[in-house]
Amino acid sequence: MLPKKGREGMKKKGILNREISRVLATLGHYDLLVVADAGLPIPIHADCIDLVVDKDIPTVLQILKLLSSELEVEEFYVAEEGNSINSAQYSDIERIFPKASKNLIPHSSLKEKLKGAKAVIRTGDFSPYSNVILSSGVSFSSYSTIITEA
Repeated sequence: MLPKKGREGMKKKGILNREISRVLATLGHYDLLVVADAGLPIPIHADCIDLVVDKDIPTVLQILKLLSSELEVEEFYVAEEGNSINSAQYSDIERIFPKASKNLIPHSSLKEKLKGAKAVIRTGDFSPYSNVILSSGVSFSSYSTIITEA
């Protein structure tokens, strides 16, 4: 049986969620993408991709690991209050994005920074202070350009 028309090019690997793929494709340099826990208030203007299935399904870390394979992250922001409460998770985030600059900011400032987010991916994470704001980088070094002179 032949596949239905329009289904021939189905994505086989990487992030399969169409909304996340769409948002990643539209991010430019310095655009902000938030990976949020279940309780973070989502700004009205932000594109919200709600992935919550149940408590801790999925977690912020699971989503960050998936994003790391498809998104160049220049820097990330986390709440400084969580550094002592959730230090293991913060270490994991640094391992997931080893080249990115880490910014610890007050939780109130993190909520203020949300206003500039292009999109929010809402997870089922119930861990305190698990929200992460990612600032999109550029990956020009992964492309080679050949310039020929006339």
